[in-house]
Amino acid sequence: MTASWCVFGMVLELPQEWFLLTNMLGTLITLFLLLLMQHSQNRDMRALHTKADELIRSTDNAKNQRIGADQRETDEVEEMARDRQIDA
Repeated sequence: MTASWCVFGMVLELPQEWFLLTNMLGTLITLFLLLLMQHSQNRDMRALHTKADELIRSTDNAKNQRIGADQRETDEVEEMARDRQIDA
């Protein structure tokens, strides 16, 4: 697409501002798509965490300290994983 636009611009002898404009528009569209995908991924992860928390709550022998583990520090999560391996 970009290559065809450049060839089209050279054939019609468009001013340099057109190339700068297309470059800027391409960058803005890319940024918009990136933000859209990030928003969608965050929404999916929140739903997944909610489902996992509900499964933890519904299991009789699960430890409720694991709920919200995604919001804890890495050290705490690793310690919880080690404790889980010891319990198994």
